[in-house]
Amino acid sequence: RRVHGGFISFRMSEHTHHEKKHHHHHHHKKRKIDAEEAPKDKGEHSGDFSGQSWLLCVDGSESSSQAFEWAARTINHENDLLIVLTVVELVDSNQLSQFEEYIHMQIKFNQELEKHAEAMLKSFAERCSASQLRHWETRIIRGRDPKYEIENFVTRTCVDNVIVASRGDRQQEKLALGGVTDYCVQNLKANVIVIKPTE
Repeated sequence: RRVHGGFISFRMSEHTHHEKKHHHHHHHKKRKIDAEEAPKDKGEHSGDFSGQSWLLCVDGSESSSQAFEWAARTINHENDLLIVLTVVELVDSNQLSQFEEYIHMQIKFNQELEKHAEAMLKSFAERCSASQLRHWETRIIRGRDPKYEIENFVTRTCVDNVIVASRGDRQQEKLALGGVTDYCVQNLKANVIVIKPTE
């Protein structure tokens, strides 16, 4: 029922590549997750899951945290795989004027973003370890637009289900997952579960 086409990856220029269009026929749910980026952290059994695969997209917001709690409670602890993914939105030097001090600032800014994302994923890895989940991993993708990076990841890995947090209050709308949620629901070739924030 699912047709997976190739998508262009919107990454930093040296990584940009076109992926050939290809179609898979899946006769059963058991899928090997295989992506170019190695996981940052993973449970000791993450490779041998036999159930469904779940991708949880996080951005450091409180609603992401609640979405994790939902996932840790809900998915099958013995058989399912949970992948916790964050996209670091890199600032590209082409978007800035070419003065050296601006490029220097941009590099510093990107480094700060990376550090923040890595620390956030580390805390999710700790929460995964403390949970009942046997199969889990954390992943970081560097790119320009989370919407397309998530779509590209789902296309390449064929995950079964994607979990995203819905917009919270007005403040949250500025965060990455605002417009991403709507895009994922409309466009991903996977089930998309939207977790509503609890008061």
